Amino acid sequence: MNSKLILEQADFNEIKSTLKKVLNVINTLSKSSPLTEQWLDNQDISNLLHVSKRTLQNYRDNGIIPFSQIGGKIYYKASDVEKLLLKHYVNVKNY
Repeated sequence: MNSKLILEQADFNEIKSTLKKVLNVINTLSKSSPLTEQWLDNQDISNLLHVSKRTLQNYRDNGIIPFSQIGGKIYYKASDVEKLLLKHYVNVKNY
C-alpha cells in the first residue's frame, strides 16, 4: 500500500509540473505586446495589393479596410489585410 501512495504522489507531481508549464505559456501569451502584430503602411499595402493610394483612400472612406492614423501616416494591420483578401476569395470549384 505504501508503494501505491508513492506512485500516486509521483503522478500528482507530474500533473502539477505540467500544469505549471501550461500556466507559464498562458501567462506569456496573455502578456504579449500588441505590437507583435505586423503593421504595414500605405506604400506596403499599395505594393502588396497592386492598387493605387487613391484606391486605398476609397477603401478607408467606405469602411472596407480598418486603419490607424498617426499624423499624416496611415497604418494597417497585416491580419486585417488578410481578412479582406479571404473575404473576397473565390473558390474556382464554385465559380
